[in-house]
Amino acid sequence: MTKKWLIAIVSVLVIGVVLFFIIGQPNIPDADLSKTAPDLNELSVPDQVKLVGVGEGSHGSKEYQELKGEVFKKLVEQGKARTFAIEGDFGGALTVNDYIHGGEGNPEDVATAIGFGIYRTQEIKAIIEWMREYNQTAPEGKDLRFMGFDFQRVDESKKHIFNTLEQGAPELVAKYKPTLDIMNDDNRLDVAKDDLNTIKTAAQNVMADMDAQKDAIVAATDEDTFIYTREAAHSIAQYMDALIVPEAEYNATRDPLMRDKVKWLMDREGDKILYINAHNGHIQKVATSGYEPLGKLLANDLGDKYWTIGVDALKTGFNSQTDTGYEQLSVSYESAFTKQIKGKDQNRYYVEFAKVADDPQWKEIISNNQVMTAVNVSLVGWQTHLPPFYAISLVPDEAFDAMVIYKEVVPTTRFE
Repeated sequence: MTKKWLIAIVSVLVIGVVLFFIIGQPNIPDADLSKTAPDLNELSVPDQVKLVGVGEGSHGSKEYQELKGEVFKKLVEQGKARTFAIEGDFGGALTVNDYIHGGEGNPEDVATAIGFGIYRTQEIKAIIEWMREYNQTAPEGKDLRFMGFDFQRVDESKKHIFNTLEQGAPELVAKYKPTLDIMNDDNRLDVAKDDLNTIKTAAQNVMADMDAQKDAIVAATDEDTFIYTREAAHSIAQYMDALIVPEAEYNATRDPLMRDKVKWLMDREGDKILYINAHNGHIQKVATSGYEPLGKLLANDLGDKYWTIGVDALKTGFNSQTDTGYEQLSVSYESAFTKQIKGKDQNRYYVEFAKVADDPQWKEIISNNQVMTAVNVSLVGWQTHLPPFYAISLVPDEAFDAMVIYKEVVPTTRFE
């Protein structure tokens, strides 16, 4: 690279940073923290809501993963929810669901089954252990469920498919196993496009053959096992759809497919709220990355039946994924939200926008463009000094209905 090109690239980055700060953060008023709460005791989901989404500003921060469980426990206490749905592999989440219903194994292994390394943490393990303990004394029909609405792995879905078919339609194992085994979690990104189409067709045919032999499969297992196994096959077909498109279209394809999975889960909730958790970028009701995210698609479909909580922190410590494992990094950004907690004794506050909309200072904050931390799975050290790599700009009350703001969050506690 020539010196001229290097200077040009650095100049563009510097200009980008300056514009990001100037345009993205016009003013930071002082607001009254007494109108907020230090905990979630004030959590009040409106009566019409059927879907609650909780975000995270980083996949690798301890407090954000703990918040996933904290909000869910509160909704369970209020009698409003019984299903915890994570931005994780559907088949892997079924393995967790089996475990919390008394299945064999240990919480570390089943957390690993979710498929994404970001969930190999003590924080996710604690949620799983709490759900298993809760279910040990839960009345019939009041048990908790652990589900996933993503599909970017195949091994756990195949395991559930083959286990179910072995019991109720063993001939289908021999029919479909060779084709489905073309892909596994290790080679999933290297499978040829023609094979992706072949696997998709096989997964769709599994669903059709299961439908044709439903009575036998249900008799050998049960209705729920049939339903979840069939959806595991659907998840494999969905993943093939996402992989078949050009790489630049992957996210724009993935989020509508996750929307379909969320709505499928909602259909099974009866009068309960479905609780989902994912990165802020998926939960938010607005587009900030050039495509319509899950949250915007759900807001379009559900209107005020979809209710969201976003998060942010003055200092964000996180585990960043590398080619060889994880490294601990941190970023700091003083936004209109995080300024309010700077220098305070408490480490967080919770604010519901409807409760502060009449306050002039809070109204100015929630209804104007603000910059928020948005750390992806991977970030390298030099990027932590450039906000465009770890932050986005949006209007809070267009994206969320409430927020939890932290003074500092620290990296998750990983287990190997």
